[in-house]
Amino acid sequence: MKSILWAALALFCLAGTAGAQTPPTAEVLHWWTAGGEAKALRVIADRFQAEGGRWIDNPVAGGGGDAARTVAKTRLVGGKPPTMMQWHLGLSLKQLAEEGLLGDVDEVAKEGGWDAALPALIADNARYKGHYVAIPVGIHGENWLWTNPKVLADAGVSVPKTWAEFDAAAAKLKAAGVIPLALGGQGWQQVIVFNAVVLGTQGPGFYRKALVDLDAKALGGPEMVAVFEQLARIKGFIDPGATNRDWNEATQLVIKGRAAMQLMGDWTKGEFAAAGLQPEKDYGCDASPGAGQAYLVAADALAVPKLSDPAQRRGQLLMAKIAMDPKVQRDFSLAKGSVPARRDVPADGFDACSLKAMEKVRNSPDILPALGSSMGVGAAEAGAITDAVAQFFASSMSPTQGARTLRDAIDAIR
Repeated sequence: MKSILWAALALFCLAGTAGAQTPPTAEVLHWWTAGGEAKALRVIADRFQAEGGRWIDNPVAGGGGDAARTVAKTRLVGGKPPTMMQWHLGLSLKQLAEEGLLGDVDEVAKEGGWDAALPALIADNARYKGHYVAIPVGIHGENWLWTNPKVLADAGVSVPKTWAEFDAAAAKLKAAGVIPLALGGQGWQQVIVFNAVVLGTQGPGFYRKALVDLDAKALGGPEMVAVFEQLARIKGFIDPGATNRDWNEATQLVIKGRAAMQLMGDWTKGEFAAAGLQPEKDYGCDASPGAGQAYLVAADALAVPKLSDPAQRRGQLLMAKIAMDPKVQRDFSLAKGSVPARRDVPADGFDACSLKAMEKVRNSPDILPALGSSMGVGAAEAGAITDAVAQFFASSMSPTQGARTLRDAIDAIR
C-alpha cells in the first residue's frame, strides 16, 4: 500500500513540476498591423519573450479594429477567449466587464502604483468597479493644428491661437491662392474639426456638457449655434476637392505647400516623418485654436479576458507588468507616435510634438475624451453626432438648423 501511495505522490510531483515549467503564455489578438503599429507591438512581444513568456501573435487586419473586435467578442462569448486583446478604453470595454467577460490584473496594478502613474481619465476608464480590466499602453491626441511654416510666412500670417485669428489668417491665405484648411469630406474628419471648434470657442466645460453628458440644452442651445456659425465660416476655407479626400491625402497638401493647415490627430506626424520633415522646422504642431492646454484623447490598451488556463493567467500578469514598465511604454510610443500612458516616463528621445503632448497629459487639468474614443459616449451616440455634422458640411443648412439637427440626432437614440 505504501508503495502505491509513494508512486502516486511521485506522479503528482512530476505533474506539478511539469505544470510549473509551462511558460506564461499570451495569445494576443490585435489590429496593430501597419508599420509603426507593428513595430510598437514588437517592443512588448520581445520583452515578453525575453522574460520567458510564450507569445502567440494573432493579428486581424483592419485599421479601425472593427473586424478584430468582432472576432474577440465572438470568442469571448463562445468561451474561447484570447489571453489579451487590443481594445480602446471606454464604454465598450466596460460593457464587456458588465457581461462578466473580463478578468483583472489588480495585483500587478497595486504593486506597480498604477493609480498614481496614470492620468485620472485613463485610470478611470481602465477600471471597472475598482478593478483594472485593461492595461493602458499609450495615448493619442486629436486636437492638433498642423501647419506649413513657409506657406504661412509667405502669406504674412502666424499660427492662429484663436478661432478669430484662424478666420483672419484663412482669409489671407485664400486671397494668396492657397488652400487655408486641408480636409477630407468624410464624417470622422469633419467631426474632428467640429470637436476642435466646440472646445476652442466654448471651452472645456461646455465640451464636457455637450459631448460627454449629451445635455439637450447644450446640444441645441445658443452656444452650439455659435459653433455651427464657426463651422459655416470654415466651410468657406475648404477647397472643392475635399469631397473624396482621405486624411493622409489632406496631409500631403500641407507637406507640398498647396494647403497651409490641417486639423487632425497626432497620427498625422507619421506622414511628415515619412517625407523626411522635422517638427517645428519643416512643419508646425500646435494646439487647435482656442484649446490652450485642453487635450482631446483616445487611449490604446490591452483588455484582460476572463480565463481559467493557468499558463495564460500567468501570461496576463506578466503582460501587465511588462506593458506598464516605463521603458517599454517609452519605446512603444516612440515607435507608434503616441505618448506613454504613464506620466512618469522619461521624456528623452521624444520629438518636439510629442513633448508638447506629454506636457498636456502630465499637467493639464482638462484631459477630455475625444468623441470617437468611446471614453465619453458610446458608438451609437458618436455616430449620431458625426452624421449630423456631416449633414451640415454637405448642405446649405443654417447654423441654427445645424444645432437643431445635432440635438434631434441624439434625441432619436435616447
